[in-house]
Amino acid sequence: MVNTKIIEFFFEMEDELDLLELQQDNIYVYVIARRAIFLSLLQKENEFRSIHNKLKFKDYLKSLSSYAKNCTIKNPFIKKTLKKTWLIDHPRKIRFDNKFIDIYTHFFIEDHKDDIEVFTNFQLGSDSKNMPYDNSLSLDFLRFFYFISYKFTKVEIKNDNRFKLQKLQKAIFEKFNVEIDVISIVRQRIRRYIAQYNIFYRLINKFKPNYLYIVASYEKEAIISAAQDLNVKVIEFQHGVITDHHIGYSYSKPEKFIPYFPNKILTFGDYWAKNSKFPEQTEIEVYGYPYLNEQLKKYKDVKKNKRQVIVLSQGTIGIQLSQFIAQLVEMLPEYNFIYKLHPGEYSRWREEYPWLTKLSGSKNFELIDNSEINLYQLLAESEFQIGVYSTAIYEGLTLGCKTILLELSGIEHMLSLIEKDIVKLVNTTDEVSELLENFSSMDFSKDYFFKN
Repeated sequence: MVNTKIIEFFFEMEDELDLLELQQDNIYVYVIARRAIFLSLLQKENEFRSIHNKLKFKDYLKSLSSYAKNCTIKNPFIKKTLKKTWLIDHPRKIRFDNKFIDIYTHFFIEDHKDDIEVFTNFQLGSDSKNMPYDNSLSLDFLRFFYFISYKFTKVEIKNDNRFKLQKLQKAIFEKFNVEIDVISIVRQRIRRYIAQYNIFYRLINKFKPNYLYIVASYEKEAIISAAQDLNVKVIEFQHGVITDHHIGYSYSKPEKFIPYFPNKILTFGDYWAKNSKFPEQTEIEVYGYPYLNEQLKKYKDVKKNKRQVIVLSQGTIGIQLSQFIAQLVEMLPEYNFIYKLHPGEYSRWREEYPWLTKLSGSKNFELIDNSEINLYQLLAESEFQIGVYSTAIYEGLTLGCKTILLELSGIEHMLSLIEKDIVKLVNTTDEVSELLENFSSMDFSKDYFFKN
């Protein structure tokens, strides 16, 4: 598996060149650029695409009024005092009980709302008027000053660091025949780090919270660093797949100190705490996934529709997956295929997957490019699910879906499920056809993935 080779290559180079130790002006310069370098290689090597939509001018216009409000009324700097526990939620919101929530933190906020200061994010182009927390604050004002500071921050890489980074760049080319401008990536990340660190340090130092809760620690190195430098404990909510092959959570020597990593991570269940490459410095607590538990209660009595197959798309591998499924739809008219796009694909699928538009007249194919129909309803009523490495795969397993995975980029995250024979791995449409007729797999404890 190509991705496995890539991350193992990164581990080898990090050990050989001591890349995790590279510092400049008290900044671990490789650590803050590690994921960006990895993804750059992954995209060129595997045609690995972005998860998210490309924003258009109208998206910025749509967000303008909310942005103005967030930079004034919801600007934390104008407050005299703030609570001692802070939480930065996830920008993607899902409709739940007639309001839009962050599914990873909402129930925690509800349980502690009198004690938590919530910093609500929302994606540009989305409508923020239905945000669930009236008293929440925004980080848009900080982002504005970060943007200005970034533009005026100049960085030069020290010669000794440049030498090692150039060796990494050369090794990448020799191993994968791919050109990656490592120096430019590191320089950009240092500028980003400095700009973010300075503004967040000022905010945190002004109000001196005790705890900071976040979702997705990678890409938040400067925020974590500013908080920990001021003795604030940083706690992360799990929001997706965590495996030995996830560049955001895996290191070759997990016993060594890893900078800019949370003090604690709250996982969905016991399964996710088994990552052998996870930094040992970080405390792991099994928290669960309350939003999923609510959905399981809601759809527990839904009957399975025989021969219904839900396909879980992802922007990163959407082209290859959609081409494969288009063949299956024509090959297996006796099965009903529901193609569920990731939200990041909603506005771009017609342009990137034109072959799917040709299936619109097929009686056995339905494409869903919105969030009006609940994903868990679709999983609950589907007999089978097909995907690659989405977190929704685990949710589908919990809802009783017979699971078939296509061997595409990212499949290495699912090796544990494949090795335990909980799911089936395929490369051809004929293999899928055979499995749909004769599927068998090992039993497993559903609580293993998601604590009740």
